[in-house]
Amino acid sequence: MPTPNVRLTGIEYLLVCMQANPGRSQRYYLRRLYEYKHGTPDPTGGSRGVGYFTSKSYRDVLWYDDAPKNSRGRTFLGYRPKPSCSSMHLKLAGHRRADAARAKIGLAPYLNA
Repeated sequence: MPTPNVRLTGIEYLLVCMQANPGRSQRYYLRRLYEYKHGTPDPTGGSRGVGYFTSKSYRDVLWYDDAPKNSRGRTFLGYRPKPSCSSMHLKLAGHRRADAARAKIGLAPYLNA
C-alpha cells in the first residue's frame, strides 16, 4: 500500500509529536515543527509559533503542562510560582486528534482506547 502524499497542519504535527515524545519542553516541539515545515533547523531555537502554547483553544484543552512549579516568576503584584521548564502532555482530546492525524498520513493509532 503506497503512503499517502499528505501534509499535516501545524497543530496536527504538534499533537503527533507530543504523542510520540511526551514530557518535552514547548521549544522542543516548536523546533521540530519548524524543521517539518521548512526543512531546515530553526534559527531562533524554538521561539517561533509560541501562539500554539498560549492559545486558550489548545492549552488545557488538548494538552497541559505537568512541570513542577519550582521557580519564582515576577508579576505586577509580586512573585508567583512557575515552572523553570515545561513538560507538555496530551489530554484525551489531544490523543484523539493526534490519532486522527496519524490516520491521515497512514499510521496506526497510538491510543489503545
